[in-house]
Amino acid sequence: SGITGHHEPDIISSGLQRYPFDHALIPVNAADTHHPRPFIPSVLPIAQTQNVGITAMKVPAYGRLFKPGALDGMNQALGYTLSQSGVHCAVIAAETIEQLEENVQVAQSFQILEAADLAEIEQRTATVWEDNTFFRAWFGLRSLKMDYVAQRTTHRSPLLKGFGICILLGFTRRSRGKDGGAH
Repeated sequence: SGITGHHEPDIISSGLQRYPFDHALIPVNAADTHHPRPFIPSVLPIAQTQNVGITAMKVPAYGRLFKPGALDGMNQALGYTLSQSGVHCAVIAAETIEQLEENVQVAQSFQILEAADLAEIEQRTATVWEDNTFFRAWFGLRSLKMDYVAQRTTHRSPLLKGFGICILLGFTRRSRGKDGGAH
């Protein structure tokens, strides 16, 4: 069983502490560290304590991390993500065969990055983090309402333990991004 979410790391952390999940799918990229509610320090330590596997998503933030002034390419984006303690694998989209082949090559040659390299990558995303965590705001107020419903539901009835999280996940699965695509 697993849990996923794009928006609120506290909900994922709470779910990991309350239920015996085996896996979590969460956003982990170099811009996360600058977000006011980052996933990396909030979720990864709890997942490690609970022995929960982590799959990272939004690694290159739909390529936005490769805009001028940010990262140089997938080596930095995937390298940063896979170097985070507790991340076991990553989901990365490819729009072309060439991108897929490059991603495979980057994954095959991956080496855990040194602290200085991680710090440099974080520095490079310091001024572009908002554009690269755009998916955290897809739902706006509707998301906050769903988070509230999820929290209220899970606290009210022992019979519905976890039902609120299911509602939130169901809402997330049916969502549409700003570009209109399902995410």
